[in-house]
Parts: sequence; structure tokens; C-alpha cells
Amino acid sequence: MASSSAPPPASRMASFLSRMPKPLNIPSGAAGRIQEYSMGTIMEVIRADSAVLMLMEYENPHNFRILKRGNFVMKLMMQTISTIVVAACMVGDMHWPLARDAPVVRVASRSFLFALPGLLYALCFPPTSAESTVTLLAELFRQFTHYEDFQHVAAGIGVSEDQLGFWQKAREQVEPVLRAGLQR
Repeated sequence: MASSSAPPPASRMASFLSRMPKPLNIPSGAAGRIQEYSMGTIMEVIRADSAVLMLMEYENPHNFRILKRGNFVMKLMMQTISTIVVAACMVGDMHWPLARDAPVVRVASRSFLFALPGLLYALCFPPTSAESTVTLLAELFRQFTHYEDFQHVAAGIGVSEDQLGFWQKAREQVEPVLRAGLQR
């Protein structure tokens, strides 16, 4: 059950962050709702009004499927009795955890590729997304995943990251890095 009397959000966020095993640089205005429970705390660190999550098939590199369109949310969860921290992302009602050994590659200013065993998917934000939100997200990916920045790939592709042709070309260049990251 969530606690009923709560200090102001800024002090709650400071308290949450001070208990982290490794300091996080999250601007005070970035944190959203904080929920405290007897066994831990959940803090929303990023919310964006619009995102697209796409599945890229391993068997057929030309097939892309939009899994979900909707609000993007990233949350951090920390147990009360330990320093275990879990980061999870959501687009609409589609959730996935972040893992330290899971490769995440930034392929353009607002676009990321993720790899999990058997899965390759893309997270895209629209041009109207705040640059500060995407920059903060990249920083959190750097702290919670095996993150690499390959934005230089976008410059060599010659197609806007808002077009499907971009994803086919970006995948060709980045997939070997993602596969190698999974084999570590």
C-alpha cells in the first residue's frame, strides 16, 4: 500500500536519489510521480507524450512492425532493504526492463536500437520531442545498459530518421555491434 503522508516531490526525489548505489544526475524538474511502498520506491524519471516502439525481425531484415505508439515512461524502482535498482521503460502498455548487459545504441538524435536475445527493436521519438528529454534518456541508458552512441551513422545514411528507409540502413550498420554485445 502506498504511503499517505508524503514530503514535497523535490525532497522525496532527493531522498530517493541519495539511496542509489551510484549517484544519478537527474535534474529536479525531470522526476515525475514518486510512489513509496513498504518494500520500496518507484520514481518516474522521464515522461514523453509520444513515442513509437518497433520490432525488427531477425529472420527478415526488411520487416518492421510497429508494436506500440503512445506515451513513453521510464521508471526506477528501488527496494527498501537493499540497493537493488531496476530501470524499466514503457510505451503505452508495453513494458520492458533495462539490463546492464543489454546493448542499446543511439542511431540518431531521437532514435535508439535495443537488442535482447531473439529481439531487436527500435524506440523513436517525434521531432517535437524536447532535446533535454532525449538527452536525459541517453544518460540513463548509459547508466543502466551497455550503451553506445552511433549518431554518426545517421549522417551517413542520407534518409531522415522519421522514414522507414532509415531503419533498414541504420540496422545494417549497427546490428553487428548489437549482436556482439549480446555475445559478451
